[in-house]
Amino acid sequence: MADPTTISDLGLYLAGASLDGTANGTAVAAWADLSTNGATVTQATAANQPTWDASAVSTGKGAVRFSGTAQWLNLLGTGLNIANGVPGMTIIVACKDAASATSAVRNLLNLSRGGTPVDALARVTTGINVGGYRVGGRRQDADSLYNAPAAGTLTAEWVILRYVLDFTNRNVAVWANGVQVLTVTGTAFATGGSTSAADSANGNIGANAAATAEFWNGWVRSLASYKRVLTDTEAASVEAHFTADISGAAAPTGQTLAPSADITTTGWATTGAASPFAALDEATASDTDYVSVSNPSGSVLEVKFAAATDPASNTGHQVRYRLRATGTSHSVRVSLMQGGTERAFWTHTNLTADFQTITQTLTAAQADSITDYGDLRLRVTATAS
Repeated sequence: MADPTTISDLGLYLAGASLDGTANGTAVAAWADLSTNGATVTQATAANQPTWDASAVSTGKGAVRFSGTAQWLNLLGTGLNIANGVPGMTIIVACKDAASATSAVRNLLNLSRGGTPVDALARVTTGINVGGYRVGGRRQDADSLYNAPAAGTLTAEWVILRYVLDFTNRNVAVWANGVQVLTVTGTAFATGGSTSAADSANGNIGANAAATAEFWNGWVRSLASYKRVLTDTEAASVEAHFTADISGAAAPTGQTLAPSADITTTGWATTGAASPFAALDEATASDTDYVSVSNPSGSVLEVKFAAATDPASNTGHQVRYRLRATGTSHSVRVSLMQGGTERAFWTHTNLTADFQTITQTLTAAQADSITDYGDLRLRVTATAS
């Protein structure tokens, strides 16, 4: 994983770690940019300042909390020409929106030139785009690009978002927790607003261009913006850095990884928790919350683990899970995945109606095959005859 400052063409880097230690509830009047631009974002008006939530991520690790009602930080007026004449942009952010938020659109980062379109990165919470993210802003139609997963998919959960605006090739893409959820190619960036390469104007974190509506309701831990399209390797490395930060990755020895995000939940239902990964993330097993499937045909459950540090060892790798099944003709395949690559799998056909704890120890070869401890996943595929 790479610290964002080690990747070239960094335009803006706001790190939550730089504010850790701030007293809970403190108004955030300034947030220092850690890139070489030194473009501190500010809010001079006390009534419009977001606040510091000192334990938003974990004890002692906080995030900037935007209330959803007239709180934002000003990006510009800092000497930062974040979007002038660049061939593209990659913006990676660790954030969480509030489950109680009701506004239809929540601006996370706005790079507008001040007219239309007015949105750059926004969370969409009502209408046909519930649960999705949209890309707009300089040379991009604010109302044309959306991602719309199932309602509430990422609500009230920490998520690592990557937004890519490729101005040169007129392509747009969005990733959520390392999974590409939107791609649009050959897009006419000139369908709304100016087509010039002028600087962004009236840029804000947490509000629309005029800072009059569409306020972000949630938390921002860290944000990095690059003035080019990063390679997948570069972007994934920054994402792994952010993931480790919000998960509080343990030291290399004695690591215990719990599910931290949902990848695929097709056909599966959750009982006793807000989402599948939340039902499976406890350190001590609890059978009051679980994930189940009644019609296994075509069903796939896949959750992503919190990022880990490479232990530099191929011994002692264990995978532990609990399973049960009713009926007599069933098969469950449990796979340890690294991204889309299966590193190990186990098949079960003798399950009972009571939960069983099953512990698998990886072979040395299986452990050696893992090359990225920031993208480990568990996939469960059930079949019935």
